[in-house]
Amino acid sequence: MLPPPLFDSTSMFALVGTTLALYLLFVITRSLLHSIFSPLNKIPGPPLNSFTNLQLLYNIIRGTYCEYSIGLHTKYGEVVRLGHDQVSVSNASELRRILATHNFCKGANYERSTYLVPTLFSTADPELNRTRRRQFGSLYSMSSIRSLEDLILEHGVLSLIKMWDKALEESPTANHVTDNYHYGFHGMSFDIIGILGFGQSFNVLSQGDTTMTDAFHKMLILLAMFGRLPIFRRMRWALKSLFEAKD
Repeated sequence: MLPPPLFDSTSMFALVGTTLALYLLFVITRSLLHSIFSPLNKIPGPPLNSFTNLQLLYNIIRGTYCEYSIGLHTKYGEVVRLGHDQVSVSNASELRRILATHNFCKGANYERSTYLVPTLFSTADPELNRTRRRQFGSLYSMSSIRSLEDLILEHGVLSLIKMWDKALEESPTANHVTDNYHYGFHGMSFDIIGILGFGQSFNVLSQGDTTMTDAFHKMLILLAMFGRLPIFRRMRWALKSLFEAKD
């Protein structure tokens, strides 16, 4: 004879409901306490942002983060509260001070959105950042950039102009053509990265193939989602096309 079940269906639903209610109560209580005692309370911003990052996450997922941030700065000033633990600064002098020191460490979302290995831009470790700066700093010097100018012009700017000229020549309407700047500038960037980083252009502009740029764009979206909500890492089934681009 089989032993009786530990819970009947009614008890199971009651247990699940109670657990969810307790978790929701915990989240609300934590948000209220954080909003009351947070040192960020003096920073202006929408009242809801002192409790949650939902508005920020919503705009990031929609791809309207820039518009959202600019709108808050226009309304509240140079320093605004984007979420319960997020602040945005638009003052150029303050930005230089923030970026020029390791006293203001990057948030955990940078490391959560890392692809393969931490880089100079994604690492939140000050020591690794210093190491990478020593390794690659000379590449970003003005003399180094000037030495690469001819390659950048040939495989980037001039290739883009050539593509636009060709589109005008083939257009059925004289002196008028509809062009997608998104693909044009992305293609130029990829071709420049190819010639400088690998010694050979990817020829995205000359071939007009947007497969690589589309995949890269999807990967960036996915990594941004990982950074804000790590649970997306477990949702391959719902984000199949984005995961395929990353893979």
